[in-house]
Formats: sequence, C-alpha cells, structure tokens
Amino acid sequence: MPKATSRNLYFLVIGLYVIAFGVPLLTGATYTASGTFQGGSAVIDTISPFIRLIAGIIALVAYIGALVRVGQLQRWGWLVAMLPITLGIGYLIYLFVGPTTPRTA
Repeated sequence: MPKATSRNLYFLVIGLYVIAFGVPLLTGATYTASGTFQGGSAVIDTISPFIRLIAGIIALVAYIGALVRVGQLQRWGWLVAMLPITLGIGYLIYLFVGPTTPRTA
C-alpha cells in the first residue's frame, strides 16, 4: 500500500475517533470506566462503539499495509522501528518521513 494511502487512512481513523468520542460527549453523555457512554442519546451511545470498531479495523489494515510496503522496499530498519514495541511512534514517523524508494545496493 502506498505511503500516501496509509497516511490518508490514518487521518480518516483520527476523524472517526473524534466523531466516536466527541459526538456522544456533545450530547451530554459521560464516558464510563467500562468504555461505554451513558446519559446521552441512546442511538449515539449505541453507534459509537461500532464507529470505534470500524476505525480500529481501518487502522489495522493501514498498519499492515505499511509494514508490507516497507518489506517490499527492503527497508528492514524501518520495519523494526514500526513494530508494535515502539507504541506506534515508528509508524507515525514513517507516515511523514519514511522511505518511498527501494534500498539501493
């Protein structure tokens, strides 16, 4: 997956999370420790977890696509930096300054 596509999906995921968390809070809901909303609109409180699920799936697809692309480019240092042990920081750096051309011998 091209880096631009991964970056666009990353921004889409951020937007979905803002919607999933922001809209219920604007309707007067409170976020509980169990990860749900209570006290707002029932419809919005019900739809919010599904939006978060969709955002999570899109984020996972974008992340795996970026890992595959870095592997295709044979940029092994970037691949290691993007592994989950870096808590997503390596992935975020890749999206903005990562390589776009294969390694030259």
